[in-house]
Amino acid sequence: MMVRVPLAKQYKSGQVVPRDGIYRITHHKHRRPHESVLTRGLRFPACKTCGDKVRFEPLSAVEPADGMSRRNRGALLVVDPEPAITFTLKEVLEQEGYRVWAATDYAAAQQMLNHNEYDALLADIHLEDSTALGLLRRAINHRAAPLVMLSTDDPDVASLRTMMKMRVNYLFFKPIDLGELRSTLACMIPRRANAMAASG
Repeated sequence: MMVRVPLAKQYKSGQVVPRDGIYRITHHKHRRPHESVLTRGLRFPACKTCGDKVRFEPLSAVEPADGMSRRNRGALLVVDPEPAITFTLKEVLEQEGYRVWAATDYAAAQQMLNHNEYDALLADIHLEDSTALGLLRRAINHRAAPLVMLSTDDPDVASLRTMMKMRVNYLFFKPIDLGELRSTLACMIPRRANAMAASG
């Protein structure tokens, strides 16, 4: 589960992220702040909309702890080559009431898809990687296909076209906005369940 560990300092775009955790992002040009998962050692990014520097306020670090929410809002498979990101997203989403499995490579994720059914796949995907494409095709053609949600920090036109052709359900740009992630899952997973029930 998530353990709230207050962190006192504020940071700006370009500085090095001091530790894995959840950060509130504020910008004088944008009224509503939002939260994002950031990984230690990377640099705090500039605003994705205007390129200006923004402020980052640490909200919590993620530390392991015993216990887990008893709610069951769906089963998720999270895939990212960065272990810190898979760990953090797993902890955040379990606190939200989801059952979460995590993998740091596409081959392991394919094996997990073979043996389990998931409501959604959330993956950092590199479409030039044949193993990544195999994972994506396996998920889309699964007998009970999960929602396919991809994340990327370097989108290009060719990749976006490939995602559209393969019927990807949603695309997140990194760093992932946690508010966007929460609301997207909360909206799309019940909609998938209703569609599956209606189709028998």
